[in-house]
Amino acid sequence: ELVERTEALAHLRDELEERVHGAQQLFELAPACLLVTDIYGTIRDANRACRQLFKRDLAALERLPMAKFIEAEGRRNFRDELARLILTDGVNDWQLLLQRPTAGPLRVSATVRVVKPIAANGAQRLFWSIRALEPDAAALHA
Repeated sequence: ELVERTEALAHLRDELEERVHGAQQLFELAPACLLVTDIYGTIRDANRACRQLFKRDLAALERLPMAKFIEAEGRRNFRDELARLILTDGVNDWQLLLQRPTAGPLRVSATVRVVKPIAANGAQRLFWSIRALEPDAAALHA
């Protein structure tokens, strides 16, 4: 019986690993800019579309605060909105003017969702879906 249970657990582990890998591929290859941040807006993960939008590789984006990409005059308001967002459930839509040092500003629409942790020791995360509201001038001239 112990051997059967061990085999069943190994099979379950393999299935879970396949699902996680599939979800990671969907995230990475999605045509929309998808970001994961902590509740303070610090970037934890970004898919390929986001890396293209921000004109940075993942290593350059990870651990950066989203506020860095907001114009200086709007950062305080951005942080206040983030703090309010954590208190809500559901989805919030924002319009932002992203400041990109290597490509210039870009007006975007961001849909942000607070995701509560499943495990008791897990952390809340924010899932962002960002799309340009106007053509990216830098991409048009590339």
